[in-house]
Amino acid sequence: MALACLQGCAHTDPLAGQPFFAEPVHAAPDTATVYFVRQYRQLSPQFITEVHVDGKSLGGLPTGGYFKVDLPAGVHRVRSNKTSILTDEATREFDLTVAAGKNYFVVDQDLWSEPKDGLTLGEMSNDIYRGSRHYFRWALLPEDAVVPFMPKYRLAKPADAK
Repeated sequence: MALACLQGCAHTDPLAGQPFFAEPVHAAPDTATVYFVRQYRQLSPQFITEVHVDGKSLGGLPTGGYFKVDLPAGVHRVRSNKTSILTDEATREFDLTVAAGKNYFVVDQDLWSEPKDGLTLGEMSNDIYRGSRHYFRWALLPEDAVVPFMPKYRLAKPADAK
C-alpha cells in the first residue's frame, strides 16, 4: 500500500537530460534574444507554466527551466497559463518591447515579499501561504542579475518536441 502511494506521488523531471544554461551570446543584429525563465519553485513545483508569444506556444516551462527565442524588434504579446496550489493564475498577459541586438531575461518568480523594483511585467498576483503573503509575477530582470543563477537551469523542451 505504501509503495502504491509513493508511486502515485512520484513524477518525472521534465528537464531530465536537457542541456544546462550556457553563457548567453550576443543577440543577432536583426533580432532580440529573449530568455523566458521559471525560477525554482518551493511551492507547487510540479505545475507547468505554458508560455505563448504572439499566439504561438513555446511549450511548458517547468520550475528550473528556460526557453530561448529570437524575436524581431517591436512589441510582442506574452501570455502564460498556470495553476498553482495557492492561486488560480489561469492566464496572465503582458506586452514585451524588445530591440534588435539585445538579450532579455523574462523571469516567472515567486516572492515572499512584495517587490518594489519596478521590474514587474503585467499584473502581479498574491495570496497567503503559511501565514505570509506570497507574490507571483513575471519580471524583466537585468542580464547581470540573472546570469549568475542560470548555470543550474535547463533548457525546456519546445512545444513542437515529442
